[in-house]
Amino acid sequence: MTKIKLGEKELNIKFGYEATLKSGIIAKIVQLDQIEDGVESVNAVLMLLPELILVGVQKFHEKEFGYDPNNEEQKEKQMKLRTATRPHSQKSSARRRADVRPTCDAWHPGR
Repeated sequence: MTKIKLGEKELNIKFGYEATLKSGIIAKIVQLDQIEDGVESVNAVLMLLPELILVGVQKFHEKEFGYDPNNEEQKEKQMKLRTATRPHSQKSSARRRADVRPTCDAWHPGR
């Protein structure tokens, strides 16, 4: 399991079987490997990231982040909400970047 901290909120990311299968995210990840242009590849990863996080939070945060994977409009709405959860403040961009800290239990035994 991975944890991501967005501001004061900590999200547990774990890709459960059901959410991963129903979302079709695996096929999208496999398609990333077929992109040869470096810039295009980076853009594709960044475009996929909100959906990847949304699928990953279904296991532990379904009540807050849940969506019907067959409802594209609902999924898009949830992804937009997640990418706009923090209002911009007077913090420097370096400080804002520091607010997102992925961690992994495998890297921190005993958590």
